[in-house]
Amino acid sequence: PSLDSRTFSKLDAYVEFSFGDRRCRSKTCRKSLNPRWGEQLSMNTKRSDETLVIKVFSASSVFSDTEIGQARVELSELPQDGEEMGYDLTLVLTKAAAARAAAPASVAVLLRYNVLT
Repeated sequence: PSLDSRTFSKLDAYVEFSFGDRRCRSKTCRKSLNPRWGEQLSMNTKRSDETLVIKVFSASSVFSDTEIGQARVELSELPQDGEEMGYDLTLVLTKAAAARAAAPASVAVLLRYNVLT
């Protein structure tokens, strides 16, 4: 995500991707306001009516991890030809994060949807 340095300290950020109860998670990117994961994660579904939920968290070794915000992508809106597509998604910030934010936060992702039969 891209976060405003005037309102957020550097985060140990990670991203969680989910369809319903299925989840996968990125590695944690330490001490950054503009983390870049450079990872490739895969999740399978046969249903094109599902919603991909992308949540950004700040990891903590002392307290429970804190959700910063989330974005949603309807699978039905993705190209279904297996081509990779880039998206810059504005995060809907949690109340706590929104109270500190001076500017919107976003997450950039490359998504590829391969229809399973």
